[in-house]
Amino acid sequence: MKIRTTWLLIALMFLFLSAFSQGDSDPFSKRDEVYFSFPVRSKDELKSISHQISIDNFRNDTVWAYANKPQFDRFSAMGYKINILPHPGDGPGVVMRDKINLIKGSRTVWNFYPTYDAYVSLMYDFQAMYPALCQIETITTLPSGRKILVAKISDNVATNEAEPEFLYTSSIHGDETTGYVLMLQLIEYLLQNYGTDQEATDLVNNMEIYINPLANPDGTYYGGNSSVSGARRYNINGVDLNRNYPDPEDGEHPDGNAWQPETVAFMNFAGQHDFVMAANFHGGIEVANYPWDTWVTRSADDDWWIMVSREYADICQANSPSGYMDDLNNGITNGFDWYEVAGGRQDYMNYFHHCREFTLEISNTKLVPATQLPNFWNYNYRSMLLYLHQATYGFKGLITDQVTGEPVEAKVLLVNHDALNTEVYSTVLHGDYYRPVKSGTYTMEVSAPCYITQTIPGLTIADYTSSLLNIQLVPGAGVTTTAVSSITATGALSGGEVICEGSSPVTARGVCWGTTINPLVTGNHTTNGSGTGSFVSTITGLSANSTYYVRAYATNAEGTVYGDNIQFNTSCGSTALPFTENFNTSTMPNCWSVQASGSGANPNWTVSNTSNAGGSAYEMKSSYQNINPATTRLVTPPLITTGYAQLNLSFRHMLDAYGTGVSLKIQSSTDAVNWTDETWSVAGTSSNIPATVVNTIISNNLNSTTTYIAFTITGNLYQYDYWYIDAVSITGTSNELPSVNTTAVSSVTMTSAISGGNVTYAGTSAISARGVCWSTTANPDLTDDFTIDGSGTGLFTSILSGLSSSTTYHVRAYATNGSGTSYGNDVQFTTPCGTITSFPWTEGFENGGTIPACWTQERVNNSGIDWAFISGSGNSHPAGAHGGIYNACLKDASTGDNKTILISPPLNLGGILNPTLQFWHTQALWSPDQDQLSVYYKTSASGSWQLLMTYTNNITAWTLENLALPNPTNDYYIGFEGNAKYGYGVCIDDVSVTGTPLSLLVSPSEQTVSANAGSANFSITSNSNWTAICDQTWCTITPSGNGNGIITANYDENTTANERVAIITVSVNGIDPVIVTLTQEASLEKTLNLTLFIEGLFNGTGLNKAQNESGNQFAGNIADEIRVELHNATAPYALAAGPFTVGVSTDGIAQLSIPATFGSSYFIVIKHRNSIETWNNNPVSFSEATISYNFT
Repeated sequence: MKIRTTWLLIALMFLFLSAFSQGDSDPFSKRDEVYFSFPVRSKDELKSISHQISIDNFRNDTVWAYANKPQFDRFSAMGYKINILPHPGDGPGVVMRDKINLIKGSRTVWNFYPTYDAYVSLMYDFQAMYPALCQIETITTLPSGRKILVAKISDNVATNEAEPEFLYTSSIHGDETTGYVLMLQLIEYLLQNYGTDQEATDLVNNMEIYINPLANPDGTYYGGNSSVSGARRYNINGVDLNRNYPDPEDGEHPDGNAWQPETVAFMNFAGQHDFVMAANFHGGIEVANYPWDTWVTRSADDDWWIMVSREYADICQANSPSGYMDDLNNGITNGFDWYEVAGGRQDYMNYFHHCREFTLEISNTKLVPATQLPNFWNYNYRSMLLYLHQATYGFKGLITDQVTGEPVEAKVLLVNHDALNTEVYSTVLHGDYYRPVKSGTYTMEVSAPCYITQTIPGLTIADYTSSLLNIQLVPGAGVTTTAVSSITATGALSGGEVICEGSSPVTARGVCWGTTINPLVTGNHTTNGSGTGSFVSTITGLSANSTYYVRAYATNAEGTVYGDNIQFNTSCGSTALPFTENFNTSTMPNCWSVQASGSGANPNWTVSNTSNAGGSAYEMKSSYQNINPATTRLVTPPLITTGYAQLNLSFRHMLDAYGTGVSLKIQSSTDAVNWTDETWSVAGTSSNIPATVVNTIISNNLNSTTTYIAFTITGNLYQYDYWYIDAVSITGTSNELPSVNTTAVSSVTMTSAISGGNVTYAGTSAISARGVCWSTTANPDLTDDFTIDGSGTGLFTSILSGLSSSTTYHVRAYATNGSGTSYGNDVQFTTPCGTITSFPWTEGFENGGTIPACWTQERVNNSGIDWAFISGSGNSHPAGAHGGIYNACLKDASTGDNKTILISPPLNLGGILNPTLQFWHTQALWSPDQDQLSVYYKTSASGSWQLLMTYTNNITAWTLENLALPNPTNDYYIGFEGNAKYGYGVCIDDVSVTGTPLSLLVSPSEQTVSANAGSANFSITSNSNWTAICDQTWCTITPSGNGNGIITANYDENTTANERVAIITVSVNGIDPVIVTLTQEASLEKTLNLTLFIEGLFNGTGLNKAQNESGNQFAGNIADEIRVELHNATAPYALAAGPFTVGVSTDGIAQLSIPATFGSSYFIVIKHRNSIETWNNNPVSFSEATISYNFT
């Protein structure tokens, strides 16, 4: 066991203060930032520490760091031995100059620091003196008014040319100012030497160089614009800008702070450009720091980074005294090897912008004496120029459309080399690309949406050379890959979208996948249709806990194109019992996992090649970390515990102890998120626990397909050294009872809901009944309301009924077998509020001192208080409620202007006339402070509040108010807005809404009328406007009216053989309509119209009248008489009706009436005394009221 010194906070503060004289006892008074060092036992401690303070340097187990006061106060409590150091921003030998006279052709002696105003003027002087070569741009203007400026230097500076863009930036840490002045000198050097020095001329002619001398002006000039003395590391908001960028590993906000204005500005600036390479300058050590900072993984270009870093350091060493630029690995270091940085600008530019940026620490002293600045220029400028050259080396060229010649924005990937976003992209404007790379032979893949990917093998490049490779892409199909979802142990969903087809149709599309990057259709793939558009693909046959890559593809006659790669991991499949794990290899077993919670905590579980727990090597080891409080867990794979009453856990362990305040536990969970303590636990002491075998019981979170067991250490994680775990064995004891889970509650209404369950295990006998039970208390059982929903295992659905609105219920599934009943998990749900429909309605706030059901509160303008439900106002103004015990009251113990609205439940005022609000209130003056009450209404939940009345006077006793409620609707709300201003409070009680219910009576409810045309009246009794409609066209009615009245229904003749019904609906808005019916009888007879001419009487156009001895045999226009018979259609000689005797007019028309009961089809037979009988050709339908037939 190690020996450690525990520092009390008082001792820390003594050391802290002793580093300063009495006149400077508060190091935060000048710049709210302190610089200090402290020893650590291991570099492993830095990750958690870096989340609390800003680490500046780490060497030989000593950390140098910065902190603002809140950070320092938190860090001081961690127990480290802190050594307060002089702040680097107070560096000696600062010489300021408030005016710099640039002389063209004359070199400035840069042995000074410019004032802020002089710096701004100087930048614009460069532009004025060299307008064809230099352009000053403002990256942003900070809230302080200071600007972040950048100089663009190029031969055609106003034009964006097909040249590599390069960025130098300095002093993101405001007190690291050496690079600030060197960047100004570099600007002057390039401009002055253009046209006379070949190297400078070539660089300016062939590149677009951006130089930002000062990235944190608020930090550098924190002490004022006239001097850099007083500079600090952080920006004006106390944030380390070099920990404030999105991080490839730790996410968008690794430091826990919002993006600062400087960060946002540089992110936008990077997005507007296509920087090939960059460097950012720092101080405090002398070393070239190359990627990555955030993770141990090396860059794909690690050998190139070592080469350019070594070149920078070696050239500096060759042009400086011994001992310069030789820190760490003789002047260079991998960032993570030095110490981990999350949120750094270097990794941000490399990962998110594909720009090769590294960090140059160029002076041990952060703010060097001004007289030494020329020396640092001489040490560094040759290296700066050589690093600029590197952007012109490697593969480069133009990527264009083979058909149009237009530039194409394409990805340039070195196959089997690039990783973690080291690929590059051609520019949108010109299609130019630049790929610096170490010497070697490469295969290049060039791809772009809607173009055929080109693969170019055998490309060889040497160091410090360039290879021009222009590429013409052939238009083709384009496809994107959609995100992977629904990931299981064996499958997943993905898909894509074919965004273009190229010159021929897409004949196949889908996704392909594999365990290596860039899978092809020659491997696992789906086929999901053809043509353009989106598609969904089902990925199957995967292995649990494995990493896969998927990308969409589209194939046409030109070939196959692919979308982007998406990486995903399959979940772990659940493991059946018994389960054992002896940790026999040097890697953590599949599907085991580790967790950590607590600010800055790491899991800190590793596989150890030891046998301290008493088993065989290997074993799991948890290591201490200086975090308090925190928790770390070693978690088993998910286990199938369905049908087990308990689990039996056996394991070996050994604790290398240190002190008290930490506990060892066994926990269980069904989701690896919510954990339950099991019975075994041990409190840490200063005494070791030797190798021990533990046998314990797991009794929680069982009957699941995903039960997790965790070996947990929690509390002060500095109070132990190591905990070893080995030889884990888990068995189960079977359960005679069933296993059942409760399904989620859905379709919740005011009175009903749907739930159900899943019987996953029957137990030792068959399931005889299953269902759900519910109650307003937790864990309902069969003594409460329940359903019966079948028997057996499997899923079932249950309907809960008879619920009350605005009520919280608990529901559990149950399953019964011969051994008894088991219950599922308790699921809680709340029925929604019902709309108030019955009036008068009252609210007396008698709810035990809590807000009544369905009432809500709405704070106005950041109000800090809510209505309380108390007796009176809590004092004598008033002393008690108006009625009952409780009333509502809003009061504030300050003079703040706090407004909060107390909102009623929804009211259906559409069913009453003249709705009126009544309430009692008080608002006593506590001189001179007067509270106020405003009453509002709104006509829908999403509507705007409308003012009804405001009460501003002193009301000392309960007072009744009556307010008419305008614009009533079916979804109406009343709001009482209290404005508490330190008076005795705004109190209301006994709120009520009254009104006259709407009424509607229609009589009679039904009428029957004859087949003849006519009218019928219905009587209306109502106290409101009403409308009426009839659903039949043969019925017209009075459409509307007000109050009592008559509806007249006019109806046409019914000429059909069937009665008919008209439905008349009478409505009053706000209440249910009344429906009455009008029934019209069927016609009693049918009319048969015949047209015919009688032989012997026909005169060519009509009929002559039959004669007898007296002349015309028939009067009027009747020519003669005939007899008409109807014969059955299926038995023609069977008489169905008749004979009917009827007269025939001189124009050949005969009309007769027949009973309405004849509705089939018949033959019509005509008989006349002067001719044989005449039949029609085919049977005639008699379904209509009028039948016509022409015999002519």
